[in-house]
Amino acid sequence: MRRFIQHEPLFVRHFTTAQWPFPVHNHNHYELVFVHSGRGNHEWNGMMKAYEGPHLFLLAPDDFHIFLIEQATEFSVLKFSKTYLDEGPFSAEAKSWQHFLEQSAGPEKALALHMAQTSYDLTLIEQVVQLVVNEWQSAGSTTEIIRNLILVIFATLKKIVVSNAEVQYIRGGSIMEIMDYIHEHIYQPEFLRIAALAETFHYSPNYLNQRFKEAAGTSIKRYISERRFFLIQERMKHSNDTIKTICNKFGFSDPSHFNKFIKSFTGKNPSDFERQLSKLNKPM
Repeated sequence: MRRFIQHEPLFVRHFTTAQWPFPVHNHNHYELVFVHSGRGNHEWNGMMKAYEGPHLFLLAPDDFHIFLIEQATEFSVLKFSKTYLDEGPFSAEAKSWQHFLEQSAGPEKALALHMAQTSYDLTLIEQVVQLVVNEWQSAGSTTEIIRNLILVIFATLKKIVVSNAEVQYIRGGSIMEIMDYIHEHIYQPEFLRIAALAETFHYSPNYLNQRFKEAAGTSIKRYISERRFFLIQERMKHSNDTIKTICNKFGFSDPSHFNKFIKSFTGKNPSDFERQLSKLNKPM
């Protein structure tokens, strides 16, 4: 797998294609991909998501992906590093924006963003993205105008997520609050059993799971599994922890259960998957 390294704080690309010009790859930066028109599938961290323009995707560093285009698609891609958030109008709220991006980027965290992509929101973001592209093509690099336009995009995305959380309110906690609770207790599986969650949020297990699935597009069990896998994968890539340590950290009762869990996502045992990650993580 290719790894694309970007040294510039920001890079903007706009193009139309019938075939995605890049192989499956990951990168060291965030990407906001706006699909203006066209349709196909987006293979993202091993998950397949259909798209039809207008649509947007927010990718996190280390996400790997490829677009499988069925109808010629027009893309605008804004690629920005973490350091870009420390510049210009972002600097005062850099930590806040960083937290928002960490909560919203990546396929397993994009549920609220995807659910609330209304026609109005997409039209607004598309117009601002087009202004960013025009300014980039004119100036050839980032400008104060571009920084402020991207701030408008971020603010709109944040409004989308917050508004969706309010709409999807459940007595005793919103969907986002339930997600936050899951993230907080991800290393304590006894807190995340559906019966325990139902008791915490004061609903029957069936009703809570039904409401969560309606709002998030996936079951609570699947959401927890995807979150655990993402964190396990990150730990395998970026720590020196042994497989046994990781297994214990995430509360697996024995190695065989951990082995089965990893295989359900990757088709490989933990050792083989860790070796694969080690190879993929090397820049090319």
